[in-house]
Amino acid sequence: MVFEGVALVGAVSLLIERVVEIMSRAIPGLQNIKIEGLNPEMIISLIISAGVVFALGLDIPAMFFGVEMDYGMGLIISALLFSGGSNIVHDVIDAIKSISR
Repeated sequence: MVFEGVALVGAVSLLIERVVEIMSRAIPGLQNIKIEGLNPEMIISLIISAGVVFALGLDIPAMFFGVEMDYGMGLIISALLFSGGSNIVHDVIDAIKSISR
């Protein structure tokens, strides 16, 4: 069960990272947009992550730690984690290793 969850998280995070990368190349001048303290690519990543997480119901706290949260907080946390790209895979694997010890 844990392996399937890690594989799913890895596949989704890689997908999100690639979609954001393609969109940032496809939208001319996106890198030149400067909003104080905000990175346009990160905003796009967060929007895509939220859409994917809510569409698929990927609740990382519930999947790996058995923590059910009210008001969709698990989904929100998952979207924030996925918006970071494939680094989430390494973080989840490290967390599972530390718990299983």
